[in-house]
Amino acid sequence: MESQGDSTSLTNHLNGIWAADLFVVHTLSYQVLYVMFFISHSRRELMHFNFTSNPTAAWVWRQLIEATAWGRSAFPSDPRWRLCLRP
Repeated sequence: MESQGDSTSLTNHLNGIWAADLFVVHTLSYQVLYVMFFISHSRRELMHFNFTSNPTAAWVWRQLIEATAWGRSAFPSDPRWRLCLRP
């Protein structure tokens, strides 16, 4: 069986691919802020972002929870979340 190439695989799974980044911003008052964001590749849409001056593993984990359906209190009607929830 022939495997699909990287380009084909990305095209087939584009709706379920997100990217995340954590980067540093230096403010005018010489503070350091850490910014984390998640984007959806299918629509190039910003899904979630937040910042802190003291990132911890718990804070990063909390951002992941809040960015996904796990952070929603009820089952969302938005079709973007259908891949995260089992019918």
